[in-house]
Amino acid sequence: MFRPHPAEMSDNSALLHDLEKLVRRNTALISAGGIPRLMRSGVRYQREPKGREEWLDCTEVLRARVGDCEDLACWLAGELRANGDHRARAVLKLVRPGLKHCLVMDGRGNLRDPSRALGMGKRHR
Repeated sequence: MFRPHPAEMSDNSALLHDLEKLVRRNTALISAGGIPRLMRSGVRYQREPKGREEWLDCTEVLRARVGDCEDLACWLAGELRANGDHRARAVLKLVRPGLKHCLVMDGRGNLRDPSRALGMGKRHR
């Protein structure tokens, strides 16, 4: 589990750096085997309680059976990398001032939203 420092939460470059670390960790875990594909794992999206921010790798999300947007996006980006799309990455979308949403950009530039696919409401369009 990783907890980003509150000061970093407003700094996109620091957030992207930390997201990349989580994607790399997930890539290694998935490449080692035993991790199911995200969309077939039974995991669902669940927003974290207000004021709490914990970033979970794919094994921790699998154990909890739920994850929020950065947990799921970093799992999917790691999965894509482990399967040959080495340019897949987690990206941030500004929803409104003070609220960012994490998505996946694959190597072809397509955006994917695993949170929406796994049960997130329509708030983050």
